[in-house]
Amino acid sequence: SGEVGRVAAAWLAWHGASRIVLVSRSRPEALPDLPVPVDCHAADVADADAMAAILAGLPDLRGIIHAAGQLDDAPIQQQSRERFAAVMRAKIEGALVLDRLTRARPEVRLVLFTSVAGVLGSAEQANHAAASSFLDALAQERSRAGLPTVAVDWGVWREIGAAARLGVVERAEKLGLGSLSPAEGEAAFAAALGDGAPAQLVVLPNA
Repeated sequence: SGEVGRVAAAWLAWHGASRIVLVSRSRPEALPDLPVPVDCHAADVADADAMAAILAGLPDLRGIIHAAGQLDDAPIQQQSRERFAAVMRAKIEGALVLDRLTRARPEVRLVLFTSVAGVLGSAEQANHAAASSFLDALAQERSRAGLPTVAVDWGVWREIGAAARLGVVERAEKLGLGSLSPAEGEAAFAAALGDGAPAQLVVLPNA
């Protein structure tokens, strides 16, 4: 659970969730001052055994937010198998693990946090764009199968997250794409959880 994932978890806690479970490769810090219990687990979402054990202990689970991700930007000439593998493990392998573990639990809504890079493309992010496109396709396939799923193709968040730390915000601003405030992100997240939400939701800042 990165910074964007923690924002989503806090929103859920204040909007009806009865319990929050945070999972991260490094043990996540509990969110302070929330009105519901918060459990923290150190696990890799791409580790099927670890995730199966966690989900087995959550019989009343109603939703999963897959917010794991990793950036390894480079011009296409400098991209490599290793760079693609690092980015895709967090996004694609993790999503496939969650997909398999929830196929028989149609009451569990799966929300996949992905990137607008998969829709518009992004300089130096061929690996990130490819992983994002895969998650978009997975959400579409699950939705056709009657499984509640939405892929949220986030634009760049300007105050939190990996993009803010790595200078992607400045790149997006120069291209005229703008950036999202946490408040705009929270509003989009609420729309993704609403009744009738599409399988894929592209989130860009207001003009």
